[in-house]
Amino acid sequence: MNTLHDPTPTGRLHDLLRPEVLAAFDRTFFEREGYWVWEGVLTDAGQQHWTACLQKLQRMNDAIVVGTDWAAIDYASRGLPEPTPEQTTPEFLAACCGGSEQMRFMSPELRAYM
Repeated sequence: MNTLHDPTPTGRLHDLLRPEVLAAFDRTFFEREGYWVWEGVLTDAGQQHWTACLQKLQRMNDAIVVGTDWAAIDYASRGLPEPTPEQTTPEFLAACCGGSEQMRFMSPELRAYM
Protein backbone atom coordinates (compact mmCIF):
# COMPACT_ATOMS: atom_id res chain seq x y z
CA MET A 1 0.00 0.00 0.00
CA ASN A 2 1.23 3.46 -0.82
CA THR A 3 1.69 5.18 2.53
CA LEU A 4 1.38 8.62 0.93
CA HIS A 5 -2.31 7.94 0.25
CA ASP A 6 -3.10 5.87 3.34
CA PRO A 7 -6.05 7.57 5.10
CA THR A 8 -5.27 5.78 8.39
CA PRO A 9 -4.18 8.34 11.01
CA THR A 10 -0.59 8.06 12.23
CA GLY A 11 -0.34 6.09 15.45
CA ARG A 12 -3.75 4.45 14.99
CA LEU A 13 -4.12 1.11 16.71
CA HIS A 14 -5.55 -1.74 14.66
CA ASP A 15 -7.73 -4.71 15.57
CA LEU A 16 -9.19 -3.13 18.72
CA LEU A 17 -12.80 -2.78 17.54
CA ARG A 18 -15.14 -5.27 15.86
CA PRO A 19 -16.08 -3.86 12.42
CA GLU A 20 -19.40 -5.75 12.33
CA VAL A 21 -20.46 -4.03 15.56
CA LEU A 22 -19.42 -0.63 14.21
CA ALA A 23 -21.36 -1.33 11.01
CA ALA A 24 -24.54 -1.96 13.03
CA PHE A 25 -24.65 1.67 14.23
CA ASP A 26 -28.20 3.03 13.97
CA ARG A 27 -27.98 6.77 13.42
CA THR A 28 -31.75 7.22 13.62
CA PHE A 29 -31.86 5.61 17.06
CA PHE A 30 -28.84 7.65 18.18
CA GLU A 31 -30.36 10.93 17.03
CA ARG A 32 -33.75 10.10 18.58
CA GLU A 33 -32.51 8.71 21.93
CA GLY A 34 -29.24 10.63 22.27
CA TYR A 35 -27.04 7.59 22.94
CA TRP A 36 -25.81 4.35 21.41
CA VAL A 37 -24.44 1.33 23.24
CA TRP A 38 -21.53 -0.34 21.45
CA GLU A 39 -22.21 -3.78 22.98
CA GLY A 40 -19.32 -6.17 22.29
CA VAL A 41 -17.40 -3.61 20.22
CA LEU A 42 -13.98 -4.34 21.76
CA THR A 43 -11.94 -7.26 20.51
CA ASP A 44 -9.86 -9.25 22.99
CA ALA A 45 -6.89 -7.06 22.04
CA GLY A 46 -9.08 -3.98 22.50
CA GLN A 47 -10.12 -5.09 25.97
CA GLN A 48 -6.50 -5.74 26.92
CA HIS A 49 -5.38 -2.35 25.61
CA TRP A 50 -8.29 -0.54 27.33
CA THR A 51 -7.53 -2.30 30.61
CA ALA A 52 -3.83 -1.43 30.37
CA CYS A 53 -4.68 2.23 29.71
CA LEU A 54 -7.03 2.36 32.71
CA GLN A 55 -4.40 0.74 34.92
CA LYS A 56 -1.83 3.32 33.78
CA LEU A 57 -4.29 6.12 34.53
CA GLN A 58 -4.91 4.64 38.00
CA ARG A 59 -1.14 4.60 38.68
CA MET A 60 -0.91 8.24 37.58
CA ASN A 61 -3.83 9.19 39.85
CA ASP A 62 -2.29 7.32 42.78
CA ALA A 63 1.05 9.10 42.24
CA ILE A 64 -0.75 12.46 42.42
CA VAL A 65 -2.58 11.48 45.62
CA VAL A 66 0.53 10.34 47.49
CA GLY A 67 2.97 12.76 45.84
CA THR A 68 1.11 16.02 46.48
CA ASP A 69 2.23 18.33 49.27
CA TRP A 70 -1.27 18.81 50.66
CA ALA A 71 -0.04 21.28 53.30
CA ALA A 72 1.25 23.64 50.59
CA ILE A 73 -2.20 24.21 49.07
CA ASP A 74 -3.93 27.52 49.85
CA TYR A 75 -7.39 26.09 50.45
CA ALA A 76 -8.89 29.34 51.73
CA SER A 77 -8.15 31.25 48.51
CA ARG A 78 -9.97 28.52 46.62
CA GLY A 79 -12.94 28.59 48.96
CA LEU A 80 -12.25 25.05 50.14
CA PRO A 81 -12.13 23.66 53.66
CA GLU A 82 -8.69 22.56 54.79
CA PRO A 83 -8.38 18.79 55.29
CA THR A 84 -7.98 17.47 58.79
CA PRO A 85 -4.48 16.29 59.75
CA GLU A 86 -5.78 12.71 59.64
CA GLN A 87 -6.76 13.16 55.98
CA THR A 88 -3.20 13.84 54.87
CA THR A 89 -1.35 11.06 56.68
CA PRO A 90 0.52 8.58 54.49
CA GLU A 91 -1.81 5.83 55.71
CA PHE A 92 -4.97 7.75 54.77
CA LEU A 93 -3.56 8.75 51.38
CA ALA A 94 -2.53 5.15 50.68
CA ALA A 95 -6.09 4.06 51.46
CA CYS A 96 -7.31 6.54 48.82
CA CYS A 97 -5.26 4.85 46.10
CA GLY A 98 -6.49 2.25 43.69
CA GLY A 99 -10.01 1.10 43.12
CA SER A 100 -11.33 4.06 41.12
CA GLU A 101 -12.99 1.54 38.85
CA GLN A 102 -15.04 0.37 41.82
CA MET A 103 -16.61 3.83 42.17
CA ARG A 104 -16.37 3.84 45.97
CA PHE A 105 -17.14 7.55 45.95
CA MET A 106 -20.69 6.81 44.75
CA SER A 107 -23.57 5.63 46.86
CA PRO A 108 -24.34 1.88 46.77
CA GLU A 109 -27.60 2.65 44.95
CA LEU A 110 -25.83 4.61 42.23
CA ARG A 111 -23.11 1.95 41.87
CA ALA A 112 -25.82 -0.70 41.43
CA TYR A 113 -27.52 1.46 38.81
CA MET A 114 -24.28 2.04 36.92
